[in-house]
Amino acid sequence: MLSNALSAAVGPFIGVSLLRTGSFELHFSLCVLFSCLSLVAAMSASVVWKGGPSHAGVIFIRPLWRNFLEPCALPISWLAFLIYIGYSSILAFLTPYAKELALAETASFFFVVYSGAMLVTRPGAGRIFDRRGPDFVMYPAILALALGIGLLALCNGSLLMLLAGALIGAGIGVLQSCGLTIAVQATPPEHVGLANSTYYIFMDVAVGFGPAALGLLQPLTGYRGMYAGMALLCLACLLVYARIRPRR
Repeated sequence: MLSNALSAAVGPFIGVSLLRTGSFELHFSLCVLFSCLSLVAAMSASVVWKGGPSHAGVIFIRPLWRNFLEPCALPISWLAFLIYIGYSSILAFLTPYAKELALAETASFFFVVYSGAMLVTRPGAGRIFDRRGPDFVMYPAILALALGIGLLALCNGSLLMLLAGALIGAGIGVLQSCGLTIAVQATPPEHVGLANSTYYIFMDVAVGFGPAALGLLQPLTGYRGMYAGMALLCLACLLVYARIRPRR
């Protein structure tokens, strides 16, 4: 998870910096290079699989979708979907919004602050999660994310944009890791891999679907109106979490 935080800072920082050159060929060439390096790293990784419980001679009849989605992980995965719809507005529209505000240079440091906040808050949030339970980290994290996106809607200078980055980084970093922990804890041990997959499927679909849907909304509301709407969506996630939160 910490490597995720570092890449979330370095990647956008490089991307926004290179965007000033106007060379999309260089952008995609670097993407191909890093993808190839990732493939080499994955092929060199050593994984030991001990296997799950034996069900020899037992025939399971279940719906096809159960081969790809873990039902026990669906509630928290739906919450992650809604949260990442809001978060996708930052990934897709922060750069043009910053240009509109004449804050393009600040935007390149937004993700550095974002990642720093994520690195600082995640370890402590994990300890609180273990000692006090998920409610003590999930509610504050959702509020931090909503407040950060709300500050983007009100942004009129570099300070507010960087403060928004810190709040969003703290919020989304805790929500991603603790949400995954909730999904795993709700799932039988032999289905942990499927729970991981379910959680990330919903996140990835949100990151893909969100910009497409928000791209239709933004011309009607402007960037400020769009971010205000996403802040309200994140606030609504407080009610969703209250409904699906673990009871033990």
